[in-house]
Amino acid sequence: MTYGYDDHTPIPARSRTDRLMVWSVGLTLTVIGVASAIYLADQYRAAAPWRAAQESERLREREARAAEDARREAIEAQRAAEADAALNPQVPVITAPAPDLESMSEEELRRYLEQQGVIPGGAPATTPGRTSRDEPVSGPLEWAVRPRWPALRDYTFPAGVSRIRVDFGCRVSRTGVLSDCRATEIPSGTGLA
Repeated sequence: MTYGYDDHTPIPARSRTDRLMVWSVGLTLTVIGVASAIYLADQYRAAAPWRAAQESERLREREARAAEDARREAIEAQRAAEADAALNPQVPVITAPAPDLESMSEEELRRYLEQQGVIPGGAPATTPGRTSRDEPVSGPLEWAVRPRWPALRDYTFPAGVSRIRVDFGCRVSRTGVLSDCRATEIPSGTGLA
């Protein structure tokens, strides 16, 4: 069965008008492409001031946002410091700088040691009118490094409590030994002490 297909027939040659039309369409598209590229480049150059204004506006907005964030952080830090100050109303103890004992004369050293309650022989002096059973002089102590309580989080606080304070009290001997230490929680029942 044949359908009249012959694969040996030659391909018909294009006419001259067809070739001219293909060349003219190609040339037209090339001219349009070049003209469009020139127009777009010109428009890009013309829009340069607008792009610069947009970029400066974005930069101003970023700077304003950064300034607002810094202001907000400063306010939060100030509020946290005020809250900490309200919880710790004690004034820090400021001690005088230690004297240079090596540059003191023997008389100045003896007077200094007597003022500190130490007999120059090395034995502690007794303050007149006091016995060893008297209550020691109390004074606030400051942390050398403020403690962090990693296991304590605000969601573990009792209902209605946003801050917890603990007052520690210890008896300190002249040799620096701590005894009778106790802690008081404010408010009580928080489990921190």
